[in-house]
Amino acid sequence: MRRTDLIPMRAAAFLFALVTAVPVAAQPRVVPLAEALALARTRTTDVLRADAQIQSARVAVEAVDGRRWPSLGIYVGGGQRYGLSFDQTSGGLTQATVETIDVGVSAEYVVFDGFARRAEARAAEAGVRQAELSRSRAVQEATVVVLQGYLAVAQADAARRVAEEDVAAQRDLLAEVTAQVELGERAAYERAQQQERVATAQAAVLAAARDRALAEARRGRPMGLDPEQAATFTAPDTLWTAALPAGVAGETDAARVG
Repeated sequence: MRRTDLIPMRAAAFLFALVTAVPVAAQPRVVPLAEALALARTRTTDVLRADAQIQSARVAVEAVDGRRWPSLGIYVGGGQRYGLSFDQTSGGLTQATVETIDVGVSAEYVVFDGFARRAEARAAEAGVRQAELSRSRAVQEATVVVLQGYLAVAQADAARRVAEEDVAAQRDLLAEVTAQVELGERAAYERAQQQERVATAQAAVLAAARDRALAEARRGRPMGLDPEQAATFTAPDTLWTAALPAGVAGETDAARVG
């Protein structure tokens, strides 16, 4: 094999290695409406804060409940004393060291506290119920936020379609006006006016596309999704009734929003 024949083979090997080294783009994550609602109901800031409040309230209940039992204590002490002592055998004073150790157990129980503990227990239990109600309200608000995000994207899609249809209609009208101007049936300034209407309609399409992108970006915020990972959201035809368990169960991936 000649040396000149090796050049194309090396180039082909280099291109193959370059193509295989390029990472394959990750597939967009498909997020059905049921999963979106479940993520929002567990990951939003208000829900997480309510969970922490519930845990704190339950700890307070356990602390108050623990005061009904006697409190036990164990103490250990020791000492060492140096000095003179009287020795009965020799009948004189001798140098001596005395070591002592004390071990004891104590118990304390409040017989009557003026119903203070009972009042504190009721207050702690009320705190738990209040925290649970706060969490329920936070879950409901998260559900509404997710549904509003889906509806915002749907409205943005509708507005973009209307803007695109308006551009097509204005262009058709521009062609008609241009033909009439060339035939002398209309003045030239009317074509300029129609061109301005086409430009305005095109700007409306760009604005609608921007609003749609913003709505899509806001939709994933309550779910705590990775912003660097692309996601495709799916939803059933009846969006609001899907928030209920029966509606979520009937969800299909064929019906898409966005």
